Amino acid sequence: MIAIRIDREADQPLYAQIRDALMAAIRNGRLGPGERLPTVAAFATGLGVTQGTVRRAYEDLIKSGKVFSQVGRGTFVLAPEPAGSQEPLAPAPPPSAPSVDPEVRLAAQRLRTDIARSLEGLFVLQDRPGVIRFTSGFPAPDSIRPGLLEEMTGRALADVPEVHQSTLEPAGLPSFREELARYFRSWGLSVTPDHILVTSGSQQALALIAQAAGPEDRILYETPCYTGVPGAFEAFDRYAESVPRDPDGPELGRLGRFSDERPGLFYICPELHNPMGLDLAPDRTITLAAWGREHRMVFVTDMIFHDLRFEGVAPPMLALEAGLDHSIMVGSFSKSFLASLRVGWLVSTPERVRGLASLKKAMDQGTATLPQAVVLSALRSGAYDDHLASVRKRYRQRRDVMIEALGNNMPEGVEWTTPPGGFNMWVRLPPGYSSVALYFLAVEQGVSFIPGPYMDRDHRFINAFRISYSQVEPDQIREGVRRLAASVHELVKGPPSEPGLSGLGDFL
Repeated sequence: MIAIRIDREADQPLYAQIRDALMAAIRNGRLGPGERLPTVAAFATGLGVTQGTVRRAYEDLIKSGKVFSQVGRGTFVLAPEPAGSQEPLAPAPPPSAPSVDPEVRLAAQRLRTDIARSLEGLFVLQDRPGVIRFTSGFPAPDSIRPGLLEEMTGRALADVPEVHQSTLEPAGLPSFREELARYFRSWGLSVTPDHILVTSGSQQALALIAQAAGPEDRILYETPCYTGVPGAFEAFDRYAESVPRDPDGPELGRLGRFSDERPGLFYICPELHNPMGLDLAPDRTITLAAWGREHRMVFVTDMIFHDLRFEGVAPPMLALEAGLDHSIMVGSFSKSFLASLRVGWLVSTPERVRGLASLKKAMDQGTATLPQAVVLSALRSGAYDDHLASVRKRYRQRRDVMIEALGNNMPEGVEWTTPPGGFNMWVRLPPGYSSVALYFLAVEQGVSFIPGPYMDRDHRFINAFRISYSQVEPDQIREGVRRLAASVHELVKGPPSEPGLSGLGDFL
């Protein structure tokens, strides 16, 4: 194997140094066609880097067509293409549009819905006794310190007089919005209470945005994503188009087809993305912001995991780069504090907030006062910050255990993300292997996860799946990954195949 030198002081990331060194070795013939690259584990040990660094380098080489990976055998150098054999890139297809024929639209929507319901129906299988669930994207049930909720409720009843009033504020308690403005200023946002709308969870914020969207507005969302996003727009008969996402964010090459004069909305989860667990890359943030301003796009940025970062620094905020005229930020305290309180928020321009508050008034008059006051008390007293310090340590430990277990058990060719926070990881099987088929094998072994097609409205990402560690104890994580890896080993004994619309392929 060729020797590779890496410079830890260089600005270029380590994975990119490894990738470029291997690329150069392939070009100059030091690595010939068919030659096997070292295993990820061995190469990482030899270079003194993490396995994730080597995986990222190999992933780039696979994407560039220089190498290929085969489960159980390894990663090999491909023969170079003959000169002039590559086809030029096809132009971007014209923008798609909803059919004008109501019967056709109804049939297409019914197909989507039926497949989604069938995928959701798989989750009843995890109700069997003893199944370790990597499916829940909610906080650990015991993450709240005993007595904390009672203390904060007592403070709310004693210190927030609005709790005892019989009226509701459509935009949210004024005192709570003032506290939220201080909270957001710690993020670097220059906002006042007039920029803030309190909602009943972030899902209501999405529903309000969907309801306010005009019939001619173009609506985009990155995919894979949280399924409640396209669902919110479909509930108000708003046609939404997806933009595939890679580890760095929405694929910029896909945006050309949307660069016309139609204004619109673009949903993005820029931090600790669900399901990938990764951040929007800084350079992509800047490019997206400029594109959005040029094409009259309003970014709906989902910040629900912002407070759950346990390593590294947050990327530049898309809302700051684009400006609030081109941004609506949504989030809640459901992931970081307590989901049952249903306290969410929305941040944008005062004019936009007033319009959405009017819609909210017609919907529910205003978010319940007591839950707002409980979160207000937690923010004022410092209890929320103390809680975050505790849960960040817990979730980091669980993520580390998950990564170690995956590295110890999964066959070569299986890849996963390393999230710097949040609850979720995205795992990819080699091409031609289905996460839907894997799910059936896994539940028989006693472990469950969310197949990739469930995280996409058009049911793509067949070879990927989400695993969540927030509600699983470390020992259960180790055992669950052992069971999951055993299922993967069983799956890849067969050759890769086309899984078909069901995702089952040759499984049954």
